[in-house]
Amino acid sequence: MKKKWVIMFALMAIVAVIGLCWPEDDGLWTADGTVVFFNHILAVVLVFAYTFVVSMALYWLVNRMIPMRVSRSSEVLGLDMSQHGESYNFADATTDEADADGNMKY
Repeated sequence: MKKKWVIMFALMAIVAVIGLCWPEDDGLWTADGTVVFFNHILAVVLVFAYTFVVSMALYWLVNRMIPMRVSRSSEVLGLDMSQHGESYNFADATTDEADADGNMKY
């Protein structure tokens, strides 16, 4: 079912670009068509640039308030322990954390 929709929209896009939907117009390949096309390309580039700049500014602002990187010592210690105070002692699973079958009690 999904393939039908993809093929249908692809065919509609091809027909629209070539200009077969509007036989009285010459479609994309005329001077007016290329101006509109390049205006759309310019709009896409401007939206991309705006989004990139605003996203980087927000990232910089948030990073100044709450640093997004952890220190080297926190990475060595482990983020669960350094950030949350949680510890998983799987290396010592044969002691009181495992039952007789070797399954974890929690």
